[in-house]
Amino acid sequence: VQAGGHSMKMGYDYHDELVPNTAGCESCHSDIESFDIGDTQTEVEELLEELAALLIEAGIMKEAGGSAVTGTYSSDIAGARMNYQMCLEDRSNGVHNPKYVKALLTNSIEALQ
Repeated sequence: VQAGGHSMKMGYDYHDELVPNTAGCESCHSDIESFDIGDTQTEVEELLEELAALLIEAGIMKEAGGSAVTGTYSSDIAGARMNYQMCLEDRSNGVHNPKYVKALLTNSIEALQ
C-alpha cells in the first residue's frame, strides 16, 4: 500500500513527486489538490519560522527545529518552546487542527515579543 488503507502515510512518492492522499478530505473539499487549503500550511510554516527565530533569540534553541538548550527559562519561553515543538513534530503544518495551531503559535509569538 503506497498510502491510505492501514498506512498512516498522507502521501506517496510517484516518479520522484509527492502525491497527496486527499481521499479523507474530499467529502468537504471536493476540489482539493493539496493539503495547503486556504494557504493554512504556508501560514503555519511562516509562524513556525517566526517563533523559531524568537526562541533562538531567547537562547532556548541554537537552530530552528533543534534541541532545547539546557537552562532556566521563564514560563513564557519554556511554554513557547513546548508549543513550537508540538506543532513542528505534528508534521501536518496545521492540517489536523488549523485554528488551534495558528492560535497557539500566534500566542506564543506574542508572549515572546
